[in-house]
Amino acid sequence: MCNTPQSAIGPSPWADYQRSLPRSKKIFESRDEDTVAGATPAAFQGAQSGPKDYRPSAYDIYNTWAKSVLANLRAEKSTIGSRLASRDGFALWHQELGTSLDAMWKERASDAFALAPRQKWKLVNLFIKWLAPVATAPGLRDAILANGHVVLNTPTIAKMEALFGKEMPSGSANQTEAEFLDWYVTCQELVRSHTAADRYGGSPVLFDIWCRAAYLSDPD
Repeated sequence: MCNTPQSAIGPSPWADYQRSLPRSKKIFESRDEDTVAGATPAAFQGAQSGPKDYRPSAYDIYNTWAKSVLANLRAEKSTIGSRLASRDGFALWHQELGTSLDAMWKERASDAFALAPRQKWKLVNLFIKWLAPVATAPGLRDAILANGHVVLNTPTIAKMEALFGKEMPSGSANQTEAEFLDWYVTCQELVRSHTAADRYGGSPVLFDIWCRAAYLSDPD
């Protein structure tokens, strides 16, 4: 379940975040985008599966992977919600998704075009966020709301840098895999700590939705 804010409305911009929670929850529960499985072709800029005109494309590989995950979820429909209800159970599933996407990419993409960890986890988290509105397995939507991760892309990173200042770790496209994973975990923990019930409430997924809405509404 989504954490309900226990503290008074905090200082702006966290006050704006807290006011946005009912609307963000509605967005979370409804399909507000027209994609096959959460990612548009634009999400694959800089992450191709091979040379120009190589097939299958990165976009096709991702959607084939998403289709296979959905098939697995249907097979686990009666138990997947309870399995993902705990933070540890969700973390294990999250890792399994990354491993399976990696495996499909290696099987279908050109050998010289590896899937970077930054891109892999962005795609996994986009898929999970897309999955929530269509989830029919008992407890699955609640598990995603409570335990899902922030998609670390331009809208969220820009907002996190503004909010967290020096607390926000610096990242770059040149990070090693170990450096990226340290950065990724620190970013996720930073958001989760601020969206705890005794801080500003909500959840990392609702924070993600708020960041995206704020980014798209900014005329600059």
